[in-house]
Amino acid sequence: MFWNEKWNHDIDFSGAFHESCVWYFRKVIDEIGKRRMQKELNRLAYGNCDISFYGKTGMGKAAGIVVDAWFTGFEKSAEETIYYCVYLGRTDDKNVFSAVAKEIAFRLVSDYYRDIYNKNIDKK
Repeated sequence: MFWNEKWNHDIDFSGAFHESCVWYFRKVIDEIGKRRMQKELNRLAYGNCDISFYGKTGMGKAAGIVVDAWFTGFEKSAEETIYYCVYLGRTDDKNVFSAVAKEIAFRLVSDYYRDIYNKNIDKK
């Protein structure tokens, strides 16, 4: 059972796209392969076109105002898998957006890999 009730039934491409149905697109990748999926994402210029950096955005509203937002997911490399979750709570002077949480996660993971790379270069 998935947390999103709309994912707990047979779904077609249109419905999966509309509902951001993760299991559907993971199955597509399994069926067509990562290389072909990456090629088509690049051709369509869809999103950030990076299927190794996987995540899901979300937000909560109260009285029509976004009160929190998040981006959670994982990044796979040949050596490891990094899991992350960035949560943004409401501030008095700003709305929060899941796109901001996603950008923060991307920067954190990029910084992590840059630090690993620099440490490996320093060892040589």
